[in-house]
Amino acid sequence: AYNLKGSICMILSVAARPGKIAVFSGMDKIASNQHVHSASQRYCIGDIIPASGDIKQRIAEFVVHLPDRASVDEFLSFVYSNLVVLDSLGTDMIVSKFLNNTNL
Repeated sequence: AYNLKGSICMILSVAARPGKIAVFSGMDKIASNQHVHSASQRYCIGDIIPASGDIKQRIAEFVVHLPDRASVDEFLSFVYSNLVVLDSLGTDMIVSKFLNNTNL
């Protein structure tokens, strides 16, 4: 994330645990947020996330421009309350959930 005269630009990459995706939802809602400039979904339902330990485990990416520092925590909460990625057992596959105390 970068502080640009008070506003914040960031690229949020979301990583997932290895396994087969059974549910992948929320991308449309997040992509339509007024602060999101681009959103990329890298995997779909039925795809298998490898246990690679590298960028192959990234499942989504968002390029965002937020008006101020306080908006970062709100945006992260918005993403992680709307993005749902589950395996066939209903286990949350997302591993990169940030705490809402980011340090910019």
